[in-house]
Amino acid sequence: MAVKQNLHHYMDSLAANNHFNGAVLVAYKGEVMLKLTAIIEKTSGLSYEQFLQEHILKPLQLKNTGKITTERW
Repeated sequence: MAVKQNLHHYMDSLAANNHFNGAVLVAYKGEVMLKLTAIIEKTSGLSYEQFLQEHILKPLQLKNTGKITTERW
Protein backbone atom coordinates (compact mmCIF):
# COMPACT_ATOMS: atom_id res chain seq x y z
CA MET A 1 0.00 0.00 0.00
CA ALA A 2 2.84 2.41 0.77
CA VAL A 3 4.19 2.03 -2.77
CA LYS A 4 0.86 3.06 -4.27
CA GLN A 5 0.54 5.99 -1.86
CA ASN A 6 4.06 7.20 -2.63
CA LEU A 7 3.55 6.92 -6.39
CA HIS A 8 0.15 8.62 -6.22
CA HIS A 9 1.64 11.43 -4.11
CA TYR A 10 4.48 11.92 -6.61
CA MET A 11 2.14 11.87 -9.62
CA ASP A 12 -0.21 14.35 -7.92
CA SER A 13 2.71 16.68 -7.17
CA LEU A 14 3.86 16.48 -10.79
CA ALA A 15 0.37 17.34 -12.01
CA ALA A 16 0.04 20.22 -9.53
CA ASN A 17 3.40 21.70 -10.52
CA ASN A 18 3.11 21.24 -14.29
CA HIS A 19 4.11 24.64 -15.63
CA PHE A 20 5.38 23.32 -18.95
CA ASN A 21 3.63 23.46 -22.28
CA GLY A 22 3.61 20.31 -24.42
CA ALA A 23 6.66 21.27 -26.50
CA VAL A 24 8.81 21.84 -23.42
CA LEU A 25 7.56 18.69 -21.71
CA VAL A 26 8.76 16.59 -24.66
CA ALA A 27 12.26 17.99 -24.18
CA TYR A 28 12.24 16.82 -20.55
CA LYS A 29 10.63 13.46 -21.19
CA GLY A 30 13.86 11.44 -20.85
CA GLU A 31 14.83 13.14 -17.60
CA VAL A 32 11.34 12.65 -16.16
CA MET A 33 11.40 8.95 -17.04
CA LEU A 34 14.79 8.51 -15.38
CA LYS A 35 13.47 10.12 -12.20
CA LEU A 36 10.23 8.15 -12.31
CA THR A 37 12.16 4.90 -12.83
CA ALA A 38 14.37 5.68 -9.81
CA ILE A 39 11.33 6.51 -7.66
CA ILE A 40 9.54 3.30 -8.67
CA GLU A 41 12.61 1.17 -7.97
CA LYS A 42 13.32 2.81 -4.60
CA THR A 43 9.75 2.77 -3.29
CA SER A 44 8.79 -0.69 -4.58
CA GLY A 45 12.06 -2.59 -4.14
CA LEU A 46 11.58 -3.96 -7.66
CA SER A 47 13.32 -3.17 -10.90
CA TYR A 48 11.34 -0.88 -13.21
CA GLU A 49 10.74 -3.79 -15.58
CA GLN A 50 9.46 -6.04 -12.77
CA PHE A 51 7.18 -3.30 -11.45
CA LEU A 52 5.84 -2.59 -14.94
CA GLN A 53 5.06 -6.26 -15.49
CA GLU A 54 3.58 -7.03 -12.06
CA HIS A 55 1.59 -3.85 -11.37
CA ILE A 56 0.60 -2.54 -14.80
CA LEU A 57 0.96 -4.94 -17.71
CA LYS A 58 -0.18 -8.24 -16.13
CA PRO A 59 -3.21 -6.78 -14.29
CA LEU A 60 -4.33 -5.09 -17.51
CA GLN A 61 -3.53 -8.24 -19.54
CA LEU A 62 -1.27 -6.28 -21.90
CA LYS A 63 0.70 -9.18 -23.33
CA ASN A 64 2.25 -7.34 -26.29
CA THR A 65 3.28 -4.20 -24.41
CA GLY A 66 6.56 -3.43 -22.69
CA LYS A 67 9.54 -1.19 -22.28
CA ILE A 68 11.59 -0.39 -25.37
CA THR A 69 15.25 0.21 -24.65
CA THR A 70 17.81 1.84 -26.89
CA GLU A 71 19.58 -1.51 -27.24
CA ARG A 72 16.54 -2.82 -29.13
CA TRP A 73 16.76 0.02 -31.67
